[in-house]
Amino acid sequence: MNLKNKFCIYLMNPNINEFNDQLKNFIEDLKLLEINQVEKLDNALYYLKFNKKMPIKLFREYILKNDLNRIMIFEEKEHFFIEQEYNETHENITSLMVQQIKDKWFNLNKNEKKKIWNYFKIFIYYSDQEMGIDTIKYNKQIKNKYFSRVVM
Repeated sequence: MNLKNKFCIYLMNPNINEFNDQLKNFIEDLKLLEINQVEKLDNALYYLKFNKKMPIKLFREYILKNDLNRIMIFEEKEHFFIEQEYNETHENITSLMVQQIKDKWFNLNKNEKKKIWNYFKIFIYYSDQEMGIDTIKYNKQIKNKYFSRVVM
């Protein structure tokens, strides 16, 4: 594939490309935290050149599988990582990433945790953008939906 074709693909999917760029940055940052099995995460990045949509698809499937997860991330609720169960029959980059963070969560300092929360918020933003969702507006709708149930 020549440079012009690569550039055209990038322009067609800027949110997917931004998501993948942030994922690469995130994995590099996880290496600094001495996350176990980071080489598996590195290996998973290899497959991006074959299917650029796969990481964002897996993120939606495993992290954004319900609106409550979205709220937990934006509200930075620690039990989101601690209580997540990933007993998948097949390992994927998203479930592996969350499991590794979960295993290290209590050993991370406040700044390291904040950085992880920010990455997950960025992943949600690019996922939403790719789907044509206004993240702020959608988050408000979800909060209203869940909080109105609590009040009633």
